Amino acid sequence: MLLSALQQGLRLLIILMYLSHQTQAQESPFLNLQLATEDYAPMNYFEGGRFKGISIDLLTLIWQREGIKTAPEIVLYPWARAYFELQNRPNFMLFAVARIPSRESLFQWACPIVDTHYILLAKKSSQIKIYSAADLEHYTIGTVRSDVSEQALLSILNKPFNILSNTSMRPNLELMDKGRVQLIAYDELGANQMLSNAERNPDDFESVFTVADSQTCFAFNPNVPEHTVARFQAHLRSIVASGEYQAILNRYYSANN
Repeated sequence: MLLSALQQGLRLLIILMYLSHQTQAQESPFLNLQLATEDYAPMNYFEGGRFKGISIDLLTLIWQREGIKTAPEIVLYPWARAYFELQNRPNFMLFAVARIPSRESLFQWACPIVDTHYILLAKKSSQIKIYSAADLEHYTIGTVRSDVSEQALLSILNKPFNILSNTSMRPNLELMDKGRVQLIAYDELGANQMLSNAERNPDDFESVFTVADSQTCFAFNPNVPEHTVARFQAHLRSIVASGEYQAILNRYYSANN
């Protein structure tokens, strides 16, 4: 009789723990967020019918720590559209976003995803040498519309007429093949994978100028409750302090740089 009562008590405890876990996941404030990203390998991209990248792997770990069983629903937007939505839609979270002074007060932040160096790439065969920002005026530069590297270029060029803005990097590479673009702006660590994904040989390209340095983060609309952002940041900080973070970076960078 005593054994039967203990078994029933243990069974009840397991059920209560399960229900408590399920309730915690269902009540997670993260489930109220609308998540969006862009196609920007290796940070975040869509391949083989699913999202991949450093940001996605971090999100997966954050969801696990929060006790959420289902993968987050993510919308893929062109960058300019995503950035507009971040500014105007409550409960909106966009990744990955460069945290630069001009954006600091516009959003709430959870950092870091990675530390990023934005550079200009040229074909080695072009033998382009850039010694100062003034030299950039002699070339046409392909950028992603509203991207941080484009914004940085606009701030340092006296006559930014030579910036050719597109919704993604692939059209810029195609224009470079035709000789209409001589330089393209991208982040240094991800450049090799981006080129490989676009069926270009990374060995044919080189960095010729550093445009900006920044921390890349998850950005939240100002109307997202502060406690939600703080909770997200706490999970992210825990991951960055663990070996899991370096394993993610190694997965996407070591084989491509």
